[in-house]
Amino acid sequence: MSYITEVTIWPSAAAIKPEIQDLIRYFYVLADTPDPETGKQYATDIFIPTGLMKGPFGLSDIYVGEAEIQKSKLNAWKLFTSRRHRVKRVFVADEQGYDLMLIGEVELGLRNGRAVTNEFTCRMLVDEASVNEGTPRLALSSVWSDTSGVMAALK
Repeated sequence: MSYITEVTIWPSAAAIKPEIQDLIRYFYVLADTPDPETGKQYATDIFIPTGLMKGPFGLSDIYVGEAEIQKSKLNAWKLFTSRRHRVKRVFVADEQGYDLMLIGEVELGLRNGRAVTNEFTCRMLVDEASVNEGTPRLALSSVWSDTSGVMAALK
């Protein structure tokens, strides 16, 4: 089992399909992979063609549609040497298990030699049509995080 979800508490009120759990796991495997080309995998393997991907760093960290998502990781490693996401808990807002809220933390290794652990939340909306086709994909991933600690450590 991957370190990313090895201690995750999955909801018991609504079952999350294993293939959706795998999609979440793969999302963060890509996030932790120091390759600027992972945006292409996000665009094809994680999101539907019209998907929206919002990171924690404001307006410059929003990508809409396949072409933008493909470019989303080109500069993602400019400030970091490592990232290690852990999803701690997943909450479900619908009966199907497609509207999800995640709570987690990420350990960040910075290029200046410092390290920071930062908490995050992420809303994920799984596209129902993609689930019905047997290949779940996200319509939305929206991250919230207080990045002030990261920004301070970068100084």
